[in-house]
Amino acid sequence: MLISPEVSRRTIALHMAPLPLFTLVFFVNSFGYLRGAISPRFIDTYSYIYQWFSIVSLIIYPMVSWRLLKKHAADDPTAVLKKKLLTVIIRMLLSAMALGLAGVAVYYLKTGRSDLNLWILPYGCFIVFLVLILRYKMETVNIFRNTPEISSTNATVELTINKQYKKSALDEKRMDEYEAVIRGFMEKSKIYLEPEISLEDLSERVAIPKHHITQLLSERFNKNFYTFINEYRIQEAISKLKAPGLDLNILSLAYDCGFNSKSSFNSYFKKITGLTPSAYRKEIQQNIPVTIQ
Repeated sequence: MLISPEVSRRTIALHMAPLPLFTLVFFVNSFGYLRGAISPRFIDTYSYIYQWFSIVSLIIYPMVSWRLLKKHAADDPTAVLKKKLLTVIIRMLLSAMALGLAGVAVYYLKTGRSDLNLWILPYGCFIVFLVLILRYKMETVNIFRNTPEISSTNATVELTINKQYKKSALDEKRMDEYEAVIRGFMEKSKIYLEPEISLEDLSERVAIPKHHITQLLSERFNKNFYTFINEYRIQEAISKLKAPGLDLNILSLAYDCGFNSKSSFNSYFKKITGLTPSAYRKEIQQNIPVTIQ
C-alpha cells in the first residue's frame, strides 16, 4: 500500500485468506476432538504442520516486503517515516524468527525433539510493533500540524545531500559526459521498461557510481531517480498512444511501459501531460492538439 496506494479488495482478500481458513480448521478440529471424532495424535500432527507453515510465512513475507521497500523511493516526509517504520518491523521479525530457529536447532540437538513452541517470539515482537506504530503516528501528526517542520526536514536532507556532492568533486565537464552516457543508454536499451529497475541496476550497466547519478539528476534535472525513469516511461506511453492501429487498454499500456500498477501510471501521466491516459487518447483520436505540460 505504500508503493501503490490503490490496492484492490480482491488482493487484500487473497492475502488474508489463510486467516479465516485456519480459524475454521481450528474450530472444526476442536469440535471433533471434544466429540471424540478426532484423535489427539491427529491434533498434534496438525499443530506441528501449522507451526512450520506459519514460520515459513513469517520469514517469506517480511523478506519479500523488504525487497519491495528497497526498490521504492519515498518522496515526502510521511512516506519516509512509514518506510523507516516498516523496515524496523521487518528486521525485528526476521531477527526473532532467526533466534527462534536457532533455539529449535539447539533444542533438537539436546533432546532429539522438534516440538519447541516459538510463538512467544513473534508475540513479543507484536507488542513492540504497537509501540513503534504509536510512535510513528505521533511523528506523522507532528509533521502535519507543523508545516515549517516539513520545510526544515527537506532543508536538512538538502543540506546533507549538498555536503555529499561537495565531497564527490563531480565537475561540470564530468556531468556533461555522464549525462550523454546515461541519455544514450536510456534511448538505446530502454531499460526504463523493466518494472523492477533500480538505481543500482543503472549504475552497474553504465559503470557510473550511484552517488554521481543521484547528483547529476538532482543538480541538472531537479528530480530523483524514479521521477527520471517514469518520465521516460510516460514518453513511451505517449508514443504508443499516438501509434496508428495500436489499440491497448490502459492497464496493458501501463505494464508495457514498465509501471507496476495502473494507479501510479495514471498519476504520473496526468502529472506530465495534464490529462489521464484515457483522456489523452480520446483527444488524439479527435485530432485535438495536445500540449505536454
